[in-house]
Amino acid sequence: MHAHGGLRRGHSRQVARELGQCDRGYRRGVAAALLGTAALLGSVLPAAACTPYVEQQGNAPGAVLRPHHSALEACKVSEESYRRVLAEWLQTRDAATPPPDSLALGRAVEYPWISRYLADAAMHSAAWRYGRVRATPGRHNAFVAALLSESTLLQRLDRPFVGSALQVRGVAVEKVLLGPASEYASVSGASARLKVPFDAQLWLVLGPRAQDSGLTQAIDDAQTRGAPGGDEAAEQAHQ
Repeated sequence: MHAHGGLRRGHSRQVARELGQCDRGYRRGVAAALLGTAALLGSVLPAAACTPYVEQQGNAPGAVLRPHHSALEACKVSEESYRRVLAEWLQTRDAATPPPDSLALGRAVEYPWISRYLADAAMHSAAWRYGRVRATPGRHNAFVAALLSESTLLQRLDRPFVGSALQVRGVAVEKVLLGPASEYASVSGASARLKVPFDAQLWLVLGPRAQDSGLTQAIDDAQTRGAPGGDEAAEQAHQ
């Protein structure tokens, strides 16, 4: 009797093990099939085009430039797209909505032209190379904000606002990230040992546009182009 009972228990355990192995094999097969289907769909269905847009809800004091309608999509915003989207928003925004005092851009790496400018500017900064790179996060934030608020970049950021009642007055910064200059700067032969800022949370600080900013912009544009007739362009803007 005991022998037969032991055989039955042993057989039951063996059957249970076999059933467990079958179940695991079945689950692995289902998972593999699902992954294969997802990969097939991903290769067949076209990726959704990035559609950056500006959002300002109700009487919120600030607006947000979002790279895409889907937060799950990784999108980059070119300088051309930045100018186009903001220009369209400024032309169509409800006049009854209070003008925003800031525009949140999100992460700098979502704007490769800003990220590269930041890394290059830090590369050329003696203050960064000889001390600021080892500073506290708070000092990093202040340093990066100062770099991004220099007139060279500020004019580019303000370009879509020209002709509107708003002007980009500066850039506010948080959570600066550092990386090797060889990877993030465009300078030839940049050292991998030197760390430069390449990413941060960014906000444009907005304010009322100065009355003579159109004249200033015309002069700056003429100087940048280096073309003849710069004085004529400035005088036309003044008129």
